[in-house]
Amino acid sequence: MQEAIQGEQVASIVYWFGPFRDKSSIPSDIQKKCWKHGVYLIIGRHKPFFLFDKYLQYIGESSNLAVRLSDTHDKLRRVSAVGLQVWVGIVQTDLIRKSPDDDDLPRQYQQIVETESALIHFMPTRLNIDRKRHPPSMPVLIRSYWKTKDGNALSKRPHPAWPDLIEYHPENGGRLVWLGNRPRVKRISSGKSKKILGSLPLSRYKPVKEAVKFVYGPRKVPRTFKKPKNDQETHLA
Repeated sequence: MQEAIQGEQVASIVYWFGPFRDKSSIPSDIQKKCWKHGVYLIIGRHKPFFLFDKYLQYIGESSNLAVRLSDTHDKLRRVSAVGLQVWVGIVQTDLIRKSPDDDDLPRQYQQIVETESALIHFMPTRLNIDRKRHPPSMPVLIRSYWKTKDGNALSKRPHPAWPDLIEYHPENGGRLVWLGNRPRVKRISSGKSKKILGSLPLSRYKPVKEAVKFVYGPRKVPRTFKKPKNDQETHLA
């Protein structure tokens, strides 16, 4: 299916609905909405570090969202139920609008997959490690809108690291854009394969350091000393 859209670009509008908070009722809630194929984002605290702040944890896509977001989802089980948010994204592209009657399902499906891949690469999720290594191979433009489960528009994004707009070209680079009262732009280099956005290193977060120390025990860090002027070596006791 990759050959089917070779040489094209992905221009998507993603309408995100949520948050869904109860793991047990997510499949039935999605079935009531008659949502089939789309993307989803899991926000919350990763087990066993329940004291951490809520992070963007995982982005995925499925042709049967109600079945996928059930108790059998490995990544969903790894996120604490306390503070959990699941957002379901319905993807709209020019191709999908022109072919509403499933006339070209392979190309529609591939564009949704490419949208998912771009979201994974440019957003700071923590459980999509293997999918972050390679940037999109084609131009990408993704605009996100957030709505409640009932379809009412939200003026505030669910997470501060979640951009309104992702724009990228393999040759020219791109940008991540946050709109609103405090707009900002993050530039993206072309062909940049490492994670563009991300949290600070663990050593910069005092609560994280304390949690790691509690779980794994204190870390022994060897101290270094300058060599004495008399050229005698100093050894640690």
